[in-house]
Amino acid sequence: MLFGCGRFLYICVAVLLLAGCASQGRPLMPTPALYTGTEARSLFEEVPTERRKPSIDLLYVTNRAPLVDQKDKLSYGSERSRSVTFGSVKVDLGPGLTWDELEHASRQTERRTPILLDVDDVEELGRYPQTPYLTIYTESGFVHDPIDLASHREAQNTLESEVSHRLNKSSRREVVLYIHGFKTTFEEAAFTIAELCHFLGREHLCAMFTWPAGSRGSLLYSYGRDRESGEASVAHVKQAIRSIAGVPGVEKLHLVAHSRGTDVLLQALRELMLETYVFGESPREALKIENLVLVAADIDTEVMLRYLTLYGSDPDMPTRWQKNELPLHLQGPMTIYVSDSDLALRASAVLFRSGNRLGRVRSSDFTDHIKDFLMESDKVHIIKTPRDQNDLTGHSYFTRHPAVSSDLVALIRYGLHPGDVGRPLRPVKPPFIWAIEPDHEDQR
Repeated sequence: MLFGCGRFLYICVAVLLLAGCASQGRPLMPTPALYTGTEARSLFEEVPTERRKPSIDLLYVTNRAPLVDQKDKLSYGSERSRSVTFGSVKVDLGPGLTWDELEHASRQTERRTPILLDVDDVEELGRYPQTPYLTIYTESGFVHDPIDLASHREAQNTLESEVSHRLNKSSRREVVLYIHGFKTTFEEAAFTIAELCHFLGREHLCAMFTWPAGSRGSLLYSYGRDRESGEASVAHVKQAIRSIAGVPGVEKLHLVAHSRGTDVLLQALRELMLETYVFGESPREALKIENLVLVAADIDTEVMLRYLTLYGSDPDMPTRWQKNELPLHLQGPMTIYVSDSDLALRASAVLFRSGNRLGRVRSSDFTDHIKDFLMESDKVHIIKTPRDQNDLTGHSYFTRHPAVSSDLVALIRYGLHPGDVGRPLRPVKPPFIWAIEPDHEDQR
């Protein structure tokens, strides 16, 4: 057992492991395994001509405070904003490369020259009023301030128009929304969703919600402050999901969250489910969530199970939900990627003293009662991932390990289930626990 200075040092190292390791100019993720080898799937077959360029234009939604450098270049920092803003961010995949050069390199198992990512341009397109919105007391009760209300509706209309415009340029009328984790800058979040979008064949409308992570200062201070910023962002994440899902042209919404972002997302979804229930709507129809993907989830397993079973286990909560609507009323599955080698989550467990984290969960962590619930719902898939010798913390495997990224692509792009041809997973405790084999060639 660790005491005194030794324990403090261990906790400092723990927080360091939880930090994002990306930086400006980081290399493009390795090619997912299903795009390499003799039976490789096609990568950019459906990409329209106008999108065949070595850059990706992403939609961002954020509650970060803006930053402007000496060259008047817009970005966003780690300070919180009380208003949500949205816009366009362009990520260059290998500045100076032609499309043909990028396409060729994107199919290689090993690249001789790294493809470096860079944020080229950030443009703010709209901003909501500061929260809380002002209210005015009238004889009939409280009403929203008309100025705030008009500003809100203007921003809402602008966001909906932007989503519709982007959908019209996409091969699919589907949105992939990414929510990042602790100590992640605006640029780092953009890099991750850009490279995922690239290897999803550039078919989807790709977007990110980026919350005020990346605080500076001592490690313990930055982790604690980022955690609180995540809590403060729940309402804004809920607003973003509601707004995007409400656009008539959106057919499916794929949510991908990493590390601390998983807790932020799950809290937002819990509120959205209750909100739709109050209004008598079907959450599956209103929110259009096809996939909920949690990667390296930095959340206590018991807390996650409370979110998961909130609607089905309370006998005093009047519901009419069907079996196939649970958990969380998704259209498709809830996929949880876990790793025994995730040192960052082992460190998190030390910090919180709260048992195992969801991103390191094992079958033995579930009671027989919970196992029965998961098997009965047949909507939760836990995917055990192999160790990556090149990843120091074992925390970013969903983009760094070709077999894991391959499985994520098979799930979102091709809609494959565990055990389907093209998504060969080894059954551990089917139907809810599966394992990715470490051999990349087996993942085609």
